[in-house]
Amino acid sequence: NLDRVPGGSSGGEGAIVAARGSFLGMGGDIGGSLRVPAHFNGISTLKPTSPRLSGMDNPRYFDSGEEAIIAQIGPLARTVADVELGYRIMAAPGQELFDPDVPPVPLGDPSTVKLAGMRVAMYENDGFFPASPGVRRAVREAAAALSAQGVEIVPWTPPEVERGMMLFVALLGADGGRHQLAQLAGDKPTKQIAALFQAASLPAALRPLVRGILNATGQKRDALLVDHVHPVSAEQYWDLCKARSTYRHQFVQALSATGCDAILCPPHALAALIHGATVKVPLAASYSMIYNLLHMPGGVVPVTKVRPGEESDRPRSRDSVEQMAARCEQQSVGLPLGVQIVARHWREDIVLALMTAVEAGVRDGADYPGVPPV
Repeated sequence: NLDRVPGGSSGGEGAIVAARGSFLGMGGDIGGSLRVPAHFNGISTLKPTSPRLSGMDNPRYFDSGEEAIIAQIGPLARTVADVELGYRIMAAPGQELFDPDVPPVPLGDPSTVKLAGMRVAMYENDGFFPASPGVRRAVREAAAALSAQGVEIVPWTPPEVERGMMLFVALLGADGGRHQLAQLAGDKPTKQIAALFQAASLPAALRPLVRGILNATGQKRDALLVDHVHPVSAEQYWDLCKARSTYRHQFVQALSATGCDAILCPPHALAALIHGATVKVPLAASYSMIYNLLHMPGGVVPVTKVRPGEESDRPRSRDSVEQMAARCEQQSVGLPLGVQIVARHWREDIVLALMTAVEAGVRDGADYPGVPPV
């Protein structure tokens, strides 16, 4: 569908894998850049725990100061088995010998994970950015597939996702976009990037006024970005890091209270976006971004497609972000839909085992994403 984007930043990789131009792809994920392309293109992926795999081949590993939210590399493939193969190649032992940030933690074997009796927390909406009807149904279908294999599904609400998302954008925008501007080396930024630069460069004295105008006109998500995307002092940055660590601890505690070993949820609030929508709905990826903030491993496996009559149930809104989300939902029938599996830190084996179980339970369905007509 040439009217839709393949996701970013590894969208080209996701599209060529889906089109059977390559059996295995590779990308980086700092806010869903593996999981969103997998969801949009109807393929599978795994974002390992940060920092499970070395990023020393990435120039930004040394010069961006993004250790609070670590970009993690991972594989993209059409099947979970190929994702696991790619992951094992990329996670070859001994990386801790040349990269001191990589801990010598065993990979684990997904085939030894016992699904019977495992408890998995499930949510269809994160309470921050409402998911489309098809996205929610995909989660329910994946839950049914897991239940049929002995997994106990526990309805759950993740704690304070809005707070987590504001920490995410504040940490990534803590330098006011200076690093990104330097990378452009004088090139004109695209409108998606330019909008973030505009928010980051807004003078501090004007922020309360702009925030008030945005809130008064119903632009609540844009108001949140104005509040949190701006340069901060070193002291403020360390305060953000401390708040991130506190939130991560609270999130894991909330999961532990359920007795669950993993999480089943959407990878994104929408199916593949229309061109130009990213500038308005970047936070629709909150379902992926939150697990970058938390450093938890997460994978995506395809489940179904958007069906007629379930494109949207989004209420009318003055919020231009909600309006753009509704536009993306229109004419979305037939687009692929995946689900996200998340586990505790260093338990990629559980993620892959559950992804395999979901795949086995849904791949014979009539709506299972197949080979695109290329």
